Amino acid sequence: MNRLTKFSAVLISSVVLAGCQTTQTQPNVPLATGQYDGRYGANFAFEMGPATVCPSALPITVELSVSGEDVSGVIINDGGENTHKFCAVYHNGTITGKLAESGDLVNVKVSQKDSHSRQYASYKITGNIGGELTLVSRQRQFHPDSKFSVVKR
Repeated sequence: MNRLTKFSAVLISSVVLAGCQTTQTQPNVPLATGQYDGRYGANFAFEMGPATVCPSALPITVELSVSGEDVSGVIINDGGENTHKFCAVYHNGTITGKLAESGDLVNVKVSQKDSHSRQYASYKITGNIGGELTLVSRQRQFHPDSKFSVVKR
């Protein structure tokens, strides 16, 4: 094969392969259609990691609202008995995402209000709305994953 023929074969193969590739990055998940609609809430003690400026547990309140496939809400922490200024800002923010037909949370994100918290504290919630949920943080040595469940109100 000469160089031009090899180049043509590679070019044609690349075009064929590119046409076969999909742009979908996540599997299709059937989304909820109203069976979970309502307000949900949880209060729990968030135990910080051993290398923290917050020696006492943080009192966390999670409020969720579900409408169809949409999940929204807030997460609140007042710092509890801790005196360091960061202890009262960790995890405070808004919650947005989707809910699958199965009750699983889909891309549920926590948007932190404080810039320091955005670097260290929670950024997403995973799990099933009817079972166990997990608050997941960016710096797990300070903010370990914390399991909790919500109650429909």
